[in-house]
Amino acid sequence: MEGLTAQMLFAPPDVRRDQVRRAEKLHDEVDATANYSLEFVKYRITGYRDADATDTVLTGDALLPDLRLLIDKVSQSAPLPMSDADAVESPEQVAARLKVSTKTLARWRQIGLRWRWVASPPPGPPRIAFTRSAVDAFSRSQSHRVEKASQFTQIEPALRQRIVERARRLVEARDLSPYQVALHLSRRVGRAVETLRLLLDRHDRDHPSERIFIDRSEPLTAEQKREIVHARSLATPVSVLARRFRKTHTTIRRAIYEHRASELRKVRIHHLTSPTFERADADVVILRADPMHALDHAEASPVPCDDLPEFVRPWFDRAPLKPDDMRSLLIRMNYLRYRAARRRDALDKYEPRVGDIGQIESDLKQAAQLRDRLAMRCLPLVLSIARRQLLAVTDKSQSPQVLMRLLEMGLPLAIDAIDEFEIRRNQTFEDYLRGLLMRLYATRTAMAEIHAAMGGDKRDGKPRAKSRLVAHSGEDFALRLKELAAQQNVVFT
Repeated sequence: MEGLTAQMLFAPPDVRRDQVRRAEKLHDEVDATANYSLEFVKYRITGYRDADATDTVLTGDALLPDLRLLIDKVSQSAPLPMSDADAVESPEQVAARLKVSTKTLARWRQIGLRWRWVASPPPGPPRIAFTRSAVDAFSRSQSHRVEKASQFTQIEPALRQRIVERARRLVEARDLSPYQVALHLSRRVGRAVETLRLLLDRHDRDHPSERIFIDRSEPLTAEQKREIVHARSLATPVSVLARRFRKTHTTIRRAIYEHRASELRKVRIHHLTSPTFERADADVVILRADPMHALDHAEASPVPCDDLPEFVRPWFDRAPLKPDDMRSLLIRMNYLRYRAARRRDALDKYEPRVGDIGQIESDLKQAAQLRDRLAMRCLPLVLSIARRQLLAVTDKSQSPQVLMRLLEMGLPLAIDAIDEFEIRRNQTFEDYLRGLLMRLYATRTAMAEIHAAMGGDKRDGKPRAKSRLVAHSGEDFALRLKELAAQQNVVFT
């Protein structure tokens, strides 16, 4: 087709104009799904046949754009007069008649609307025009496109403002390009993608201080990350932080996730191991039972609590767990810690996954809650062992003070025993804790504390001061127990 165009340019102007009309007629008759021989095309345009030429076949969809370029090139070399028999309209006239823009006509030229060059009144240069037959042929083949374009209306100010705000929220939430934002909005508001892209681009040019698409490539500084974490701890919305630091929601959340991961790496996760933990079905085997069932459905303690202050009596009025339930819960607590530690060690240093962080925090929280509940269920045993030491107290009026001191000494030991009990040993936790308490109360230090709780001796003629740790009331004792539990990171309720 390029060679045919070059040959036509050597013909006289009148012949070229006639060939342009014949090419336009052929263009409107070509079927994009059919095939055409090159000799047939030459004959329809020039009226000559080449008997020696090879029969080259052209597809209709490839032939149509070449015909439009041929018409453009040849008509530009010999512009057709405006007084041609076929009605001719300027781009502005066609746009007004079809209720579209001239830019839309320019896009239509790429998909099938043919054009020609026509002569302007002297001394004006040739200019592009459209024949009525060309516009009618395009309207028949692209009726849906023409109808949609003709129904287009200017974007109202209220709708433009909503589009801008929606685009701003999209960019703050995700790192999207202008085209991606325009593509998303086009599905919502029923406008062309290019129209919305130009609207957003014009907004950023006209309002540089309120730009939607800003340079977000600069990383957050360490100080900015600390401010984000602090603000987020005060329940500041992520959207507010994104606007304040001019970053996307993803960047703000990433800074928060990195801080959470950093804090998890500082936590010392103490756990015991077991071959069961390495099994592929460990989650199903160990975590299948409800851990709180045995803790919530508890009977009253067989150990009497009438001599205890009323403030702390509910803590001790609980029956010990069955040995199998206690072992099962201890295994569960250690497995949760083991799983959290394994996931924590596998965290990516630079891009930790939020799902992994959330699972680690959830496992540690469950293990801590389980430890707190187990510590509460150990108190009746501590009380029972402590009462046995009262047999050595001769002055029974001092028994309440001595008992409270013994409980203060035994509580931290019971909490440590939960963490240190070897779950694989052939021993119940109750026997293990009982042995620890008996050894503790048999030491010289324990006997000295008991003696101090009773008022001290009178050596050198002066009575020794009472221990400052002795609780003198139920409220003081309750506070003291909570302080001891807090030192072991246990929450007593």
